[in-house]
Amino acid sequence: MSLLENAQNVSIDHSSLTVVGRDQVSSSLVLIKGLNDQTALLQVNINRSVHTAHFYHYSVGGSTEGTNQAAAGPPDVPTKDAPSPSPLFQGRRFELEKLKEYFKPRSPGEPRSRRAILLYGMGGIGKTQLSRKFAEETSDQFSYIFWIDGSTTETIALGLQNLPGVKLVSPDGSTRPILQWISGLEGEWLMLFDNAEEHIHGFVPPGNSGNILVTSRNRSVGRSTAFKTMEVEQMAEDDAVSLLLKASCLDQAPTPVALHDMARLIVDELQCLPLAVDQAGASIESGLCGINDYLQLYSSCRKRLLDDQSFKTASSYEQTVYGTWELSYKKIESISLASNISGVPFSPNEALTAIVILQVFAHLHHDNIGMEIFKAAWTKISKMDANERPIILHNHNLLQEDENGKWDELHFRNGIRVLLRFSLVKQGSSDTIYSVHPLVHSWSRDRLLLIQQQVRWQEARKFLGWSIQSLDSTTAGHRFRQHLVPHILANSQCYDWVQREDIDDHYDCRAFGQSLNEAGIWPKAEELFHKALEKCRRDLGPDHPNTLVSMTNLVSTIRHQGRFEEAEKLGVEVLNNCQRVLGMNHPDTLTSMTHLASIFWNQGRFDEAEKLGVEVFVICQMVLGSDHPNTLSCMNNLATVFQTQGRYTEAEKLEVEALTIHQRVLGPEHPDTLASMNNLALTFGCQGRFVEAQKLQMEALEICQRVLGEEHPDTLAIMGNLASTFQSQGRFARAERLQVEVLTFYQRVLGTEHPDTLTSMNNLAFTFHNQGKYADAKKLQMQVLDIRRQVLGREHPATLITMGHLASTFWEQGRYAEAEKLQVEVLDIRQRVLGQKHPATLISMGNLASIFWNQGRYAEAEKLQVEVLDIRQKVLGPEHPATLVSMINLATTFWNQGRFVEAEKIQVEVLATCQRVLGPEHPLTLDIMGSNLASIFKDQGT
Repeated sequence: MSLLENAQNVSIDHSSLTVVGRDQVSSSLVLIKGLNDQTALLQVNINRSVHTAHFYHYSVGGSTEGTNQAAAGPPDVPTKDAPSPSPLFQGRRFELEKLKEYFKPRSPGEPRSRRAILLYGMGGIGKTQLSRKFAEETSDQFSYIFWIDGSTTETIALGLQNLPGVKLVSPDGSTRPILQWISGLEGEWLMLFDNAEEHIHGFVPPGNSGNILVTSRNRSVGRSTAFKTMEVEQMAEDDAVSLLLKASCLDQAPTPVALHDMARLIVDELQCLPLAVDQAGASIESGLCGINDYLQLYSSCRKRLLDDQSFKTASSYEQTVYGTWELSYKKIESISLASNISGVPFSPNEALTAIVILQVFAHLHHDNIGMEIFKAAWTKISKMDANERPIILHNHNLLQEDENGKWDELHFRNGIRVLLRFSLVKQGSSDTIYSVHPLVHSWSRDRLLLIQQQVRWQEARKFLGWSIQSLDSTTAGHRFRQHLVPHILANSQCYDWVQREDIDDHYDCRAFGQSLNEAGIWPKAEELFHKALEKCRRDLGPDHPNTLVSMTNLVSTIRHQGRFEEAEKLGVEVLNNCQRVLGMNHPDTLTSMTHLASIFWNQGRFDEAEKLGVEVFVICQMVLGSDHPNTLSCMNNLATVFQTQGRYTEAEKLEVEALTIHQRVLGPEHPDTLASMNNLALTFGCQGRFVEAQKLQMEALEICQRVLGEEHPDTLAIMGNLASTFQSQGRFARAERLQVEVLTFYQRVLGTEHPDTLTSMNNLAFTFHNQGKYADAKKLQMQVLDIRRQVLGREHPATLITMGHLASTFWEQGRYAEAEKLQVEVLDIRQRVLGQKHPATLISMGNLASIFWNQGRYAEAEKLQVEVLDIRQKVLGPEHPATLVSMINLATTFWNQGRFVEAEKIQVEVLATCQRVLGPEHPLTLDIMGSNLASIFKDQGT
């Protein structure tokens, strides 16, 4: 039996928390069934293009219900007809069923109280088509169906006046008698107002009978009419694919897989917006491009394609994709310029604010745009002298003060209210979080001239930069910075689109770099820290404190990417400069020392890491105090060094103290607190206290996933460490599942050669080994070893771990000569570099002894095993799992030498300890019960 090298764990080091710096500062149509007179249709359709006529289908026949009206009315005429939905209509079964449930037929004797519902949503989402489909499918349920263009009071009045025969009801064309006549109808009637605004409340038939269905972009219509509301959102992907294939005349059964996959890519790019999908189908059907070429054309010509007027009549809609939102924009713009504001739903100032918000939003990420960005930016800027404020934000519309000298939140909310009315933005998880549909987001940027894009991009960038600089290092500050990361990345993409010269100052670069560094997006953070350093060197000089801070931040980011030699070179330079310029006890000097100590640890230079770590820890306690975040980082990092050296008691003492202070000072969800929890759990694992380790890791993992996200490096580190704990408990299947998940994330997020990725691969191979999957283990181990030798060197601790694992795999495969050669090499290096009593050295000695044992060289094996056991009992204690494994291995050697009594004594002692400490189901306990001890009894004849 051999003790394999423990799976590697990942310590979370927050000594490299970024230092931002001290001074950083239509017409209407009656739906009556049975009329088949196209001439009549054209007479009432005076405001539509002739093309619209193909939308409507008139069928002969109809119910005669309702001819005995209570009020005088039209003579016996066909009582209903609905404009047919587009022949391309697809899906929307969920919405249709909800409408049918709401408007379900009434039971005999059931009160005929009014039922009214508003379908609201952005332009192009398919509200009109949905209402038409509903009318078509429920036609038999209603005696009367009236369809009215609700765009303006004029179109509503015209629609009512053009109802067949209403001249008898209202000879002068006034609408009130018409509405009274509709209200008095005895049969069930359905009135549809399409594309309505709040003015429809004056055209609702009086009384409490009938059924009303309204479509609108403005959800406020529901409030003004007290109607039930239902939001129409994007189509299901499968329905959008069907719509595209049908619109492009490519629908066939069965659909080829390649064709379906290409259609899916297109509708995903178009966010399953019905109007956009329909127009794309029209483009493909017209011969403009093939379905396989559409995405390439869309990528290069999005604005022209989505605003191509030639496709207005090619699809079943009457607007281009961009045109439908342009109508809303023009309404808002006209009010912003109006001198006479009587009768308008909002003021010109509110309309102007809405336009500014929409254009600034266009240069952020489309989702989760928080009002707090603008409030935080105002907080920072309001504290600055006028000459220090960024010119681009001078007297900005979104940075106004109220009468109390605070940020005018109501002014901002009024602008948002306008955009909500037109469904150009949506509210998110709270009333201060907003989102913009991705295509609306693109349109609102594409409609701007290049110079306008440049201005709004700069404004958005400054809002982000100054909002970050208003924050502190609390948990709330960290969360807010993480909230901004998608906006920073999206705004950086806009930089390429607007082709603008670099307007960032070093404060902006450091602020953005800090947020990305905390999010684990290190390549982008490095790029920004490089820019900050260049600007500081150019504008402030090489020895300015801000220049030194920028260098320190860059060191941190380079180290996180595993480029340790490069990080060390820059780290030594910045430390020397800090000591010379700022002095030994300056906080920035101490931060540089902490970074360098961490680099030494990464390189396996543990003595140097300890020496520097102790020095900076002592100074931090003296200068900053025990509760300062930098002191706590030093404490955690020094504990990690002790843990690596096998000094678990010292490590645990420091980690418990650091965790207690972190929880009290920073709170339980701060990243530094989570790092402390992770590192303490690792020490518990090293001590064989797996239950305690697992409990702490699962608690930390839940918080990390919720606060930092599934793919954050700290989250992945804890997931990997939890998998190692499962492995130590013998729960190999669960460990493997978690390790595969972690490795997949690491490879995508960090790349295949990052140290953490290699650690994850090594640990998965270790799990394969423990399950007897030696071929899989060897394949991964060879791959990791090759990269580690190239990147880290032959004597790096991580390289030696992989060599030890590979040697154990060779041993399990019976390749003893190869295993021995590799283990001897590992042992020689460890004895020289780490010392005779280091845990890793003892593992190598134990594994080499096992190789001797398998070759029948029992005397050599015994000599090594006795030495290992003696050291482990002194250093780790008699109940540590590693000590127990050493005892088992020695007992096995005694047994092979025929020394059964000695072997039995050891095995019985180990079994009792395993049952008490590890539990009866632990693999080590079961192994002793099922094989080792049984073999001894058998050979003794007992």
